[in-house]
Amino acid sequence: MQSILPTKLTCPKTPALETRKRKRPNTAISAKDKEDKEVEDMKSYKFKANPVNPRVMSNFNIGIKVPVHKEPTKAIGFAFHSTRREREVDHTKEEEEERVEFHAKPVPAKILQGVTGLPDAKKLPLTCAKSPAFALKNRKRTFVFDIKPEEEEIPQPIKARPVPHSGVPFIPNLAHKTTEIAPFSFAERDEAIALKKEEKKQQLFKEEQKLREFKAQLMPIFDNVSGLPEKKAKKTTTLKPFGLSHEDVGAKRAEEWSKKMAEELEAERHQTFHAREANVLYKKPFVPQKSDKPLTEINDFALNSDKRAEQRQQYEDQKRMREHELNLHKAEIERQDAIKEQKEIEQMRAAMVHKSNPIRHYKAVEVEHSDKKLTKPKTPNFSDRFKNRTVL
Repeated sequence: MQSILPTKLTCPKTPALETRKRKRPNTAISAKDKEDKEVEDMKSYKFKANPVNPRVMSNFNIGIKVPVHKEPTKAIGFAFHSTRREREVDHTKEEEEERVEFHAKPVPAKILQGVTGLPDAKKLPLTCAKSPAFALKNRKRTFVFDIKPEEEEIPQPIKARPVPHSGVPFIPNLAHKTTEIAPFSFAERDEAIALKKEEKKQQLFKEEQKLREFKAQLMPIFDNVSGLPEKKAKKTTTLKPFGLSHEDVGAKRAEEWSKKMAEELEAERHQTFHAREANVLYKKPFVPQKSDKPLTEINDFALNSDKRAEQRQQYEDQKRMREHELNLHKAEIERQDAIKEQKEIEQMRAAMVHKSNPIRHYKAVEVEHSDKKLTKPKTPNFSDRFKNRTVL
């Protein structure tokens, strides 16, 4: 069996890449340079605050639009011709119909004394229960019912409930209870929680121990196998625990976790609640003492806004001077451009003026006699009149 070497920590090393030997110019602006540039721009820009209007302190409603409350809309019906005609028809019908006034009759006094208008109730005889003929007639038991005569019910007069008096308000009877102060303690609860944690820890430790136990499979039996040489007896393999690295790590973690849980339990046991004595109930009430400090002397204020106003005025003057110089430089450039344009226009006009070419003088033509003979004319003989003639 090969021995397992203990694991070591990995030492990181930078790979020897070829790109590290190359050098490239860094053209991108770094984040620090960008931040410095932004800070410089912020410092160069100075904000000038306008002075506070004294009317704002006197009247707080300056600049706020006061809403104009309009009168509520009054609903007015439409003056249709049909509605007017309906009103006229209804008015004429009311005039034609007779006015009938309703007069209630007095309540009869018999209704208040008892029930009226119903017939008297009939008295029915009572039902006598009889047993069925399950047994013989001579073994039947005779029952004697004691029938008592009914008593006549005396009708009770109906009494109306009194009208509640609305002037006296309803006052409920509320029983005010006060909370009684009693001593309390969390010691029993803390002990129960500690016991539960201890039981949970032992259960987890037992489960981990069961998982770490080694269980080998059974060896096969080769006693009745034919055609094989005799089996040589070998020594049995002695089981030894494996020296795996993760078992040591798990044992260390379990030990650390058990120590941590024990420390937490001890800390919870020591953290018992102790209420302080209520000495405030017996002390004298707090009485503030008069201050011995002198009154504050009011001097002239050195407002930062005035300082900023002076700096802003200097900045505005410098800005105005720069703008004036730029305007002068711009006017000078425009003047030079105008002069240059005027010269180009003059040159173009001068080039566009028409000028006639001068008369050219050549050598005189000398007429010489030709050495060639004169041309003798001959007829082409197009006509037939010359065919029969001889040329002389």
